[in-house]
Amino acid sequence: MKMYDIVRSQKLAPPMINAIIKVEKLKADDIFFNTTGLEEEDVEPSIKALGIEEDPEIKAIVEEYAEKSKAFLDEKKDETAKMIQLAKEI
Repeated sequence: MKMYDIVRSQKLAPPMINAIIKVEKLKADDIFFNTTGLEEEDVEPSIKALGIEEDPEIKAIVEEYAEKSKAFLDEKKDETAKMIQLAKEI
C-alpha cells in the first residue's frame, strides 16, 4: 500500500502517519542503502562473520570513517561553542 493510500484511507492516527513519513524519508535519504542495498547495521556483523576485520582495505575504510567523524564532531563542537558565546553576549 502506498503512503498516499494510507493517508486517504485514514486507517491510522495522524501521529502514526507522521512517524511512517519520517521513516520513509530516512530511507530515501540513506545514501549507503540506496547505493548498496545493504542496511548499515548489517555491515559490521558481516565483516566479523567473514573474518575480514584485519583486511587492509577494511582497516583503511574504518580509519577514514573515524577521521571524518572526528572532523565532523570537532566542527559541530566549534559551532556550538560559537553559538553559546553569542548567546552569552546577547
